[in-house]
Amino acid sequence: MPDQLPPLYALLALVVGITLTYFGAELLIRGAARIARRLGLSPFVIGVTVVAFGTSAPEMFASVKASLDGNGELGVGNVLGSNIANMCLILPFAALISPINIQRKIVSRDAILMLIITAIACGLLFDATVSRLDGGILFAGIIAYIIYNYKTGKADPDALQAALENEHEHGLKLETNTHPPLGPSLLHTLLGLIGLSAGAALLVRGGADLARAADIPEIVIGATIIAFGTSVPELAASIQAARKGESDIAIGNILGSNVFNLLAVLGAAGLAAPIPVTRPTLVFHLPALLFVSVLLIPIMAVGTRLGRTKSIILLVLYLTYAALSFALKLN
Repeated sequence: MPDQLPPLYALLALVVGITLTYFGAELLIRGAARIARRLGLSPFVIGVTVVAFGTSAPEMFASVKASLDGNGELGVGNVLGSNIANMCLILPFAALISPINIQRKIVSRDAILMLIITAIACGLLFDATVSRLDGGILFAGIIAYIIYNYKTGKADPDALQAALENEHEHGLKLETNTHPPLGPSLLHTLLGLIGLSAGAALLVRGGADLARAADIPEIVIGATIIAFGTSVPELAASIQAARKGESDIAIGNILGSNVFNLLAVLGAAGLAAPIPVTRPTLVFHLPALLFVSVLLIPIMAVGTRLGRTKSIILLVLYLTYAALSFALKLN
């Protein structure tokens, strides 16, 4: 392992890493969304696949880097904490800015699918390791998930045109032409990936060194500080989508990001190197993720939108989770 950074430099690395992930994700989302428009995909499918992948890229880079550096537990905590943050921090925060409309089919199909994938991934972790076999199973799942969404989510012309008109009406800074130039879109995507990879490396380095300096278990740092840092793109994308009236993109971003984190991010980290799963994860973080994933279903199913009351409930749950993570420091 490289020499440990002094706490001040580790904190600086963390801040710079968060900044790079934010701007890198902005470029990646912009380019990827424009490319998706050329494929004629609906707003929800763009949110649940393209935007979700873009905003999950920081978790991917951070977790794989942590696994290769021998800090696999940091990566596991990043995935679990990011998913909890997506549901209990990012989604309600966006809804407080602008209430998010929820379609019944999203709850009955996509939210339930996310819950099933969460249960399967957690089941693979309960043997106290993420083996390369586990990683391969999870990564195969993300390929099937992408194919499923692409085949079932092609938008009809009227739905796509309505989505584009809604973006134009709300001033959303996405390409309103269904055939935008490919070159600039690919360039934005490439620059975004570069920014995300550099930011993720700084996040992992700063977070791991802060954990050691403060004598805080890496699972706690991964599940809170780094999870929040790598969730900044989801926060930016969901707030922007909610403000511009794109509820389907906001919801799709959260559900899709959770699936990508579990299947692609955790799968890639496991393929990079086997990861031991410690007792704190088994007795606290995994049950917390399962509890929140189950609770999200009735919260989304009751009524037709996610408003202030539901958002406050979710935010209180996240603050409780974060506080317990630091207070317990389970070994």
